[in-house]
Amino acid sequence: MDIGSSPEERRRRQALALTALVALVIGAFATGGYLYRASSRSGQTHPSKAASEERRIGTGGVGSAARPAKDSSAQARDSASPADAPHANRGSVPAEASASPAAGQHDVTGAWTIDTRIDESGVGPFRGLRLRYLVNLVQEGNRITGGGRKVSENGTGLPPPAQTRITVVGAFDGDQLRLTFRERGARRESTGTFLLRRESGDSLRGSFSSNVAHTSGAVEAHRR
Repeated sequence: MDIGSSPEERRRRQALALTALVALVIGAFATGGYLYRASSRSGQTHPSKAASEERRIGTGGVGSAARPAKDSSAQARDSASPADAPHANRGSVPAEASASPAAGQHDVTGAWTIDTRIDESGVGPFRGLRLRYLVNLVQEGNRITGGGRKVSENGTGLPPPAQTRITVVGAFDGDQLRLTFRERGARRESTGTFLLRRESGDSLRGSFSSNVAHTSGAVEAHRR
């Protein structure tokens, strides 16, 4: 108790108490500031560590950052749907094949024997006459050209001077081969048409007609 203390002693004690209170308040503020700065520093992340963490998270997890990225071509392949894959090489069909589908089905290029038999004619002695020609055909797309010579009449071979020349030109019309022929005889030139259908890969059969005496009949062709 302060009953008996002098006024001067009381003032001195009050000053000391006030000084202690001020020191306590200052200390409290200083401690709070230190704790705030320490917590702020502990909450910050080093820039390089933050960037590394961001890369790690953005690339799919631990270990993904070291994985090489796919190039654009690989990504394009992965993103393509399965239905698109078979169409990668569309339009690579050769123009010749697409322009003439019959060419691959009816390829007649090569050496052929053509046998004719006259069934109808304006000249009686021509009826029943059998003629044989040896020709070479060349097929380009759907167009056929060729040439050769007559080699026999009624099974009898002809000498070279009597072997008249023959040329043909034509094309397939569906399954039918239509050839226009021109034969250069000793006295005149004759023209006509062979109409042939395939019996097998090496055999054609049909009919023919000629402007000589209105002649017509049967024709067979066999690959040699």
